[in-house]
This record gives sequence, C-alpha cells and structure tokens, in this order.
Amino acid sequence: KADTAKSIKEDKGNVTLEINSNAHEGSKDKLLRDSSEIFAELSKMKDVKAASITWLAPLTDQYGNKKMGEILSVGLDEETFKKVNWDNYESVDLENLASEYKKHPALND
Repeated sequence: KADTAKSIKEDKGNVTLEINSNAHEGSKDKLLRDSSEIFAELSKMKDVKAASITWLAPLTDQYGNKKMGEILSVGLDEETFKKVNWDNYESVDLENLASEYKKHPALND
C-alpha cells in the first residue's frame, strides 16, 4: 500500500502536510529521503515559504491496540527552506538542519 496524503494545508506560504505511511516497511532514512523529495518539489512553487511534513503510521500500544500516530515530523522555517539547494535534495541532511524534528522511538533508524 502506498503512502497517502491525509491533509495538506497552506497558510501565508507555510505548507503543512500529514501523510499516512507504511513505516514498518521502511525506515527513518527512507522517510527522510521522501521528505527531502517532497520539500524539493514544494520549493519549485514560488508561494511556498516554509514547510513541514508529519508522517503517520499504525502504532501499537502496550495493550495491543493499533491506531495511527505520528512517527516522524520534519519542519523547515522560511530561512532554512530558502537556504537549501533543493536541486541537490538527495544530499540534504534534514535530521540536522530541520528547525523542527521529532522521531517516535518505534521508528527504525
């Protein structure tokens, strides 16, 4: 099953995406690569000034219940978003340059 957009919002040039993912089939590195590619595409839109992506995946709690939860969140403020050379997005180190970065412990490195 492919990743699907749950929501896309835009407010004064700030774009926020929520994406339902099959993260158990991937890793943190794959989600970061996918995030870089999405940011690169967003950078081609002149009205986009900043962006954040939240990845959601099925998480199991201690009682065995599954529900969709946030596994990775990556946000770039306007200054950082402008600085990045998105033509070379494969080499961007999102984990270290993101102005907002949160990773759920269940997500594999």
